Amino acid sequence: MQIYDQKVDTQRFPGVTPGIESLKNFYQAFWSAFPGSQLSIEDIVKENNKIVSRYSISGNHKGTLMGIPPSNKDVKFGGITILQFNDDNKCIKR
Repeated sequence: MQIYDQKVDTQRFPGVTPGIESLKNFYQAFWSAFPGSQLSIEDIVKENNKIVSRYSISGNHKGTLMGIPPSNKDVKFGGITILQFNDDNKCIKR
C-alpha cells in the first residue's frame, strides 16, 4: 500500500470510494475471502507515468466477498491493472 497516494482514485472497484483507506478495506476483504491465494504477474509494461500489469489469481473461495457467500471452490481468474503515478512516484489512479 506504500505506493499509493492517500487520495488515490480507485475507479472501477465496486463499493470502493477514492482514498487509501477504502482501498485497504477492499484488499483486506478480498484476501480474507481467498486466503492463501497466489497472485502471478504475467506482464508489466511501463510508459510515461503509467504501469500496466496483466495478472492471474488462483485460490479457493472460503469467505464472503461483496455479498457473495463462500463456495469452497477453486477459482482462477485474470485481470489487467493500470496504475498512474505522480511526480513523487505515488500511485494517484488505479
